Amino acid sequence: MSRPLAGGAPRTILQEKGILNHQCAKAPSTLCIFSQVDGRDTVIRSFDLKHGAGRELMRIPDWIGHWSLSSDGSKLVIFHQHHVRFVSLGTGAAHDVTIKDWPLDGGDWAADGKTVLTATQAPNGLPVILEYDQTGKAKVVLRGSPRIDFHFMIQSPDARYGLIVEDIPTDSNAWIVKDF
Repeated sequence: MSRPLAGGAPRTILQEKGILNHQCAKAPSTLCIFSQVDGRDTVIRSFDLKHGAGRELMRIPDWIGHWSLSSDGSKLVIFHQHHVRFVSLGTGAAHDVTIKDWPLDGGDWAADGKTVLTATQAPNGLPVILEYDQTGKAKVVLRGSPRIDFHFMIQSPDARYGLIVEDIPTDSNAWIVKDF
């Protein structure tokens, strides 16, 4: 749904079966995409605020999972266990990277569009935010505490802050992390 910032009635933008995720690139790009389940496949399609669902951009056979659109709308990252696939939406070129020893089931592009941030667990079971590039080079940028799980981290456009959602038994918190 969409609602004007100046106020007014909300209106439906998309109404489809099996929608899993939706994301829009930042201006000046106008690209918005969503994914939906089609049997055992995931279909990624464009959409816009005026006309709703658009054309199919890609179909991923036998896969239902998480993905993230880069802030400029040029790239997609697709997550599958210890592997990530980087896809150029302009050319369709794709390459896979393995991030050993780190379970990866989701993540978000960093503000610069060069790296990805994923909430995961270190081998010792502690939660971490892992940052990795398109070659697979990875580093831990934030360590958590026992009995707390990070869900995701989204960087501010200037990369100075990050919004982290964490799961704390009997509590809910969001933290802002500065200059990590």
